[in-house]
Amino acid sequence: MKKLLLILLFSTVFCSSQINVKFNKGVYVLKSDKTENFINPKSILFEFLGDTHLVNYYSDLAKKIKKQFRKQGIKSRFNFNLYNPKPLESDVENIPNKKFVKEDFDLVGTIELKDFKSWDNHLIEKRRQNHKLEILIRNNKETVFSVLLDIYTNYTIATQNKDIVKTILHELNLEDE
Repeated sequence: MKKLLLILLFSTVFCSSQINVKFNKGVYVLKSDKTENFINPKSILFEFLGDTHLVNYYSDLAKKIKKQFRKQGIKSRFNFNLYNPKPLESDVENIPNKKFVKEDFDLVGTIELKDFKSWDNHLIEKRRQNHKLEILIRNNKETVFSVLLDIYTNYTIATQNKDIVKTILHELNLEDE
């Protein structure tokens, strides 16, 4: 009886001590800046920065960017500059090898995931993640556009990629009316 009571006490303490975080799924703009001399480009080269483990997230994001930017008449290409001292072999195999030359594009942008947090509580509710995504776009002289997005997702970090691209287009004032 004492063992049963002790197990019940520990399970109650464990379940009630879970972190309760306010969580609203979506993409939120924390900071956005666009210079006055920003001109709508005909082509953009995006460079993904970060850990090799993010290759599948970035690949999905690249597909969505390419599709939406093409609708706006903008050619977009991607360089994957990912690094990890001990990468997973499957991640390395998924990194595209083709590299594009910056000089062939009107603008060059960098996309980098920052401040990743995850709340994995599979017993009570679904997995939740939060991360920030920093996008900087430069012409050959200066940064002409920057945005910092705060992203809340369920299940995987890629579930909000479509909304991320829509938010970027909105901040660039390029979305369809």
